[in-house]
Amino acid sequence: MNRRWGYILSGVFVLLIGVLFTFVFQVRSSDEMDTISGCVPYNVSLSKGEDDYQVVIDWMTSDECLGYVVYGDDRGSLDLVSIDVGNLSSKRHTVVIDKLLNTRNYYFLINSGDVNYGDSGIPLSFSLSSL
Repeated sequence: MNRRWGYILSGVFVLLIGVLFTFVFQVRSSDEMDTISGCVPYNVSLSKGEDDYQVVIDWMTSDECLGYVVYGDDRGSLDLVSIDVGNLSSKRHTVVIDKLLNTRNYYFLINSGDVNYGDSGIPLSFSLSSL
């Protein structure tokens, strides 16, 4: 009989530990989701503009943020800026870049909430011919 109680208590203990670890893991995961909210861009899309020499970059943010794009034709020198069309704090952002050449590759970073975003810090790239 004592052995039976030992097994039952051991089982209950293991079950409680499992529930505790599951709860802690879920709380940690929800905290990590909070870190990617705010002004972090998501649903980034590129498309040709109304004119052949334009590109339109759209993105969303969870919070209302100011946004703009720094870009250039040299990955190491993004010295041109195009400001969000609305130039307001918002959750939906649109930038139109003009006077681009079909024969060049361009690189850009999205600045949202005073932080530059790319692909793990590396500028994203596009060419008009690939859009």
